[in-house]
Amino acid sequence: MSSYRFVNITLVFVFVILLSACSEKNDIKTFYLVRHAEKELNTPSDNPPLTMMGEDRAEKLVAVLQGVKLNQIFSTEYDRNVNTVK
Repeated sequence: MSSYRFVNITLVFVFVILLSACSEKNDIKTFYLVRHAEKELNTPSDNPPLTMMGEDRAEKLVAVLQGVKLNQIFSTEYDRNVNTVK
């Protein structure tokens, strides 16, 4: 599957989730959409890890969202995404 098609499918999936979650009246939902932190570019792998800068950014994300009650977290199984939301 091309990355362009994957992005389109992912965006459609996100919009469907948002629309279905907003269907309940008087129930306000807040969504946080976060892109993975910086990934290692100098690797032949299709599943590169986070760089040191990416790990630092992921830790800052924890600080920003501290105290926020998250009901669900969605992520792909790529290491960079999983390690960003850990």
